[in-house]
Amino acid sequence: MINLVKNEFYKVKYIKIVLSFIFYMVLLLLMNKYSDNDIKDLSFNLIPFIGIFTCLFFGGTINSEIDKGTFRYYLTKPTKRSKIYLSKILSSFIYNYISTLLILSFTSIIIFKIDLIYFSKYFTYAIPLYFLSSFIIYLSNKIKSTSFTICLGVLLFCFSLLLFQILLDIHFKVVEFTFLPYLDFSLFDDKSSLKALNNEFNIRLSLKRGVVIDTFYTFIFYFIGSLSFMKRDIKS
Repeated sequence: MINLVKNEFYKVKYIKIVLSFIFYMVLLLLMNKYSDNDIKDLSFNLIPFIGIFTCLFFGGTINSEIDKGTFRYYLTKPTKRSKIYLSKILSSFIYNYISTLLILSFTSIIIFKIDLIYFSKYFTYAIPLYFLSSFIIYLSNKIKSTSFTICLGVLLFCFSLLLFQILLDIHFKVVEFTFLPYLDFSLFDDKSSLKALNNEFNIRLSLKRGVVIDTFYTFIFYFIGSLSFMKRDIKS
């Protein structure tokens, strides 16, 4: 499994991953220098960027390999497809975790302080990234076009709240049990607006429910994606 995960990062190319890490650090430095707001609060704005890079790096992890024929490498090895699929999920999870940890560490260096409450909140707000990883790799298995997979993942991640509000306006209340309102946990920072939203549409959005729902859908897309991948007809 370790070798499979290493192979996934090799295919993404380490230089791209390193450049994304440098991007996070440079952006933090710029925000710290030119903004009067607390750098800890500003650092939460980097979570969507992690999501975008996740889509860019892992959106073609299956469909591009099959299209280019590089998947033949796996067919020559006695490796179960379930492990191959899991390695792709884990590699994306690891990227999300390291990116989050890097941002937290660099922010702590800037403020010369380790704030455990801040760490806890940041890791919680980063939970949607793991759902996104599971979802984008599922799409990569189901959709032949890598570019379309990446675009769909980015659009969904960036405009999920807008889509959620549109569905609420047409009285599609069951949407509160989907992942749409829980891809951006910054929604829960404004308590008054959240309360007004819940009262207006008679729904019960909450951070705790968001953690549960995102975790649930992460495993759902992993399982259905893994089953689909194992049954997929892949010609050598």
